[in-house]
Amino acid sequence: MFKVCVSLSPERRAGRDAINGLHRELYRAYLTQSDFFIGIYWQRYGRVPPTMDTSGLEDEYQLSEGKPRLIYIKIPAPQREPQLQNLTDRIRSENVTTYQKFSSSAELQDLVANDQGRERRGDPPLTVFSWPDWM
Repeated sequence: MFKVCVSLSPERRAGRDAINGLHRELYRAYLTQSDFFIGIYWQRYGRVPPTMDTSGLEDEYQLSEGKPRLIYIKIPAPQREPQLQNLTDRIRSENVTTYQKFSSSAELQDLVANDQGRERRGDPPLTVFSWPDWM
């Protein structure tokens, strides 16, 4: 049994790579049909597939370029992974439609509902929050 698993590892990798490619094409199709991108981040950056340089989480953000971006960061995040911290720092420095912090699901729900309404009405974007670097 163990020899079979070892001998099939290239095939398993090929299957995993094919599935990862399908996932990317699926969320690319969803992004193409979307009016705006909503990114909700907390502590995890996600797995970087062997065929990519970034996780699916960052890839989705990159593919959303050209669309209004509504970004929400959950705090506190005492165990935020360094790659996610780097991504959120970069996002904060970009010209996104909104970049807001939240600490509960109810607060997030209110923020997203308000920002979606603002975006759909064509209201001016919210001011991007300027947080201390430690947040």
